Amino acid sequence: MQVFLISYDISCDSDRNKVYRLLKKTCNHIQKSVFVFEGTEAVLRSIEESIMPKLGEEDSLLIMPCCADCFKKTKFYSKTTEDMVII
Repeated sequence: MQVFLISYDISCDSDRNKVYRLLKKTCNHIQKSVFVFEGTEAVLRSIEESIMPKLGEEDSLLIMPCCADCFKKTKFYSKTTEDMVII
């Protein structure tokens, strides 16, 4: 299993909502458009392939691998944790 940070910036509301719902099923929701995925690269590729068609000209998707040691050092601070997972 690997850990990946996934973040997106999508301007179209309906596409952004679809991506949010897709990631919410398979990832831990950290911030509005930031998720953490723990799993295999095969599942990650499937997620990526589902998101890519929803990206417009000005949109972006970031998928960043996190090594296990670095991920253990992650700090997350929030005054609201509704619907969010604390690392």
